Amino acid sequence: MTDEPEGTLDDAVARAVSDAAKAKLEAPSALFLLATGATRFSEVLEGCRRVPLADIEGVPGCWSGLDLFTGRVNDTPLWCIEDAPTDKRNTDAPAWARAFPVWWASACGAEALIHSSAGTSLGVDGAPCLAHITDHINLSGATPLDGLGESRLGPLFPDQTRVHDERLAALAHELADAAGEDLAGAVAACVHGPSVSTPAELRWQRAAGADLSVQDLAGPLVAAAHAGVPTLALCALTDSLSDQRDLASLVEATAEQAPALDRLLGGLARELHRLDTE
Repeated sequence: MTDEPEGTLDDAVARAVSDAAKAKLEAPSALFLLATGATRFSEVLEGCRRVPLADIEGVPGCWSGLDLFTGRVNDTPLWCIEDAPTDKRNTDAPAWARAFPVWWASACGAEALIHSSAGTSLGVDGAPCLAHITDHINLSGATPLDGLGESRLGPLFPDQTRVHDERLAALAHELADAAGEDLAGAVAACVHGPSVSTPAELRWQRAAGADLSVQDLAGPLVAAAHAGVPTLALCALTDSLSDQRDLASLVEATAEQAPALDRLLGGLARELHRLDTE
């Protein structure tokens, strides 16, 4: 893998698909892209195999420090990446690079994306909990579709009204209810990171109609819409508009939320096969 991908998204995906076949990676039913808040998902996978993304031709350099985990749960083949891409601050990198795994997994057969992240509740008295995204507002000022007019992997103007899948959300609610955990539906303000939003920025996001604020979520969601992959985006809420915390406290709160998020993700992995029979 080169430091930065050469050619178009379609070329990079084709090379990565070919390399995945050469490495005998089983085609996934779903990709679990766990940006923040989950720490032990790979332990759920039966026959887990770790593949450094740096070894896969076509994968952009911002993913080179991470691993792909593959395996099965209840005979369902899954792929998992347990972190967000690193930022090499290379302004020459294409816009699609940071959402690349979504297109790659889709081209390899994935029919669902499960994404997790941490975020801030925009309620004035909202206690930290888990949420699933019902809709989103892209306030990041960027799109991974920039320059993809000639892509064969999806339309230039994808339908984003269907990216947040109702069946995946219903399954998540069922599993959360069974575990006695609250799972709220929410509209997400997708902002650019890494930074902690100011109180004024959070108030503005709330006024725009958002229920929570999440960094770097827009890219995967837009890529999923472009690739036609149904998505469930989960968020561990670590603080609220009236209870902003410093970075160290946010990291601590994320760790506190991780077990509940891990349980929900594990439950989803075990029960995804049910959606194929309904």
